[in-house]
Amino acid sequence: REDPGVGQVLHNLGACFWRTSDYDRALEYFDEALSIRKKAFGERHPEVGDTLNRMGLLFKAMGKHEQALSCYEDALAIEKEALGATHPDVGATMNKMGDLFSAMGDRPRARQCYDEALSIRRKALGETHPDVGMTLNNMGILLDDMGERGRALRCYEEAVAIYKRALGESHPDVAM
Repeated sequence: REDPGVGQVLHNLGACFWRTSDYDRALEYFDEALSIRKKAFGERHPEVGDTLNRMGLLFKAMGKHEQALSCYEDALAIEKEALGATHPDVGATMNKMGDLFSAMGDRPRARQCYDEALSIRRKALGETHPDVGMTLNNMGILLDDMGERGRALRCYEEAVAIYKRALGESHPDVAM
């Protein structure tokens, strides 16, 4: 039961149950996957960070924001230590933290997270990567909510231009 392959399958099961909104079962699988991954790889391994990130998404969906934040902070620390502060996974976690802070109504912290995610993603993935577009869209939503319509519009326009270049005009994320 302590095999990394078993941990991966349990992680995948947790993700599947999360996607079907069976949060209690998802949490059971993620908890077990996390335990196995910590034993198999060590506490500070990126696979542990990956499961913590998924658990953060799960807790956010459950409305358990403080638990989500704890998972994201732990995952972020692991990613920075194991992969480096400019790794795309760090940018992805910062984007998720921005989403969480936005959901919590903490707009300044959400903006800070999106700014950092955008900086990392642009440097690590390039200006035209769809993940850059995703963060720009998230930033646009936040700025729009804050009443900064002009800046929000610029974020949205840049995001759609990236999606069109990267995915094509007929992709579902681009088509209107």
